[in-house]
Amino acid sequence: VTNPIVTLHGDSADVLAQMQIAHYRPGADGGPFYLVVGTYDYTMARTPAGWKIASMRVNKLFELGNTRLPEIASARVKAGQVATGP
Repeated sequence: VTNPIVTLHGDSADVLAQMQIAHYRPGADGGPFYLVVGTYDYTMARTPAGWKIASMRVNKLFELGNTRLPEIASARVKAGQVATGP
């Protein structure tokens, strides 16, 4: 996440930031690599404990590779598996 643009509205703020997400899983069906480039749109809220994310939206501008890898990664996390090797 990089280059945030923040627009303040009193106790709320809109944030636009560029992002790049890469997944790599050797041996995965459909290929080992998935890349997404785009932006995040955040709405922030000021609370007594500080600024908190109220909402977030992912805007995909470009994606390449195995689009199933995020689903595979999520299943591994839910199963308690560590995603650090093949």
